[in-house]
Amino acid sequence: MKKVIKPSPLLVILFGIATAICLILTVIEFIKKSEFVFSELLMDLVVIGFLVYFIMKYRKQDRIHFDENTFTVCGKNYLFTDITKVTVDSERVTRSFSTLRLEVYAGENMICTFTKDDEGAKEFISLMEKHGVSVSIDA
Repeated sequence: MKKVIKPSPLLVILFGIATAICLILTVIEFIKKSEFVFSELLMDLVVIGFLVYFIMKYRKQDRIHFDENTFTVCGKNYLFTDITKVTVDSERVTRSFSTLRLEVYAGENMICTFTKDDEGAKEFISLMEKHGVSVSIDA
């Protein structure tokens, strides 16, 4: 049975909430003053811009389909034995939240990347270890 590593939608959700709050505050201020304030409109546009950026980044991010012996990235199939190395780096997502980013290589080419907190990542990591791929995660 094929499983999938899906990217975490955390930043999309956070900026969606921030956008909703900014728009609600702008509407309330407009109702009170009956005029637009340029700085509020500018802040709304910045937050909406970040939201659109994170939505596009989320949609573009690769999905990794895998089963017990193989995995597929961008339509290309790999065996777990094709993996030559896995690098693990800490990645700060927001000021108080960080996660581990794993980069998977076949030969010298990076074939996929994902975070430890992505849905399905822990199963993928355990399958890599089962097939003899060295993955050292200290956190």
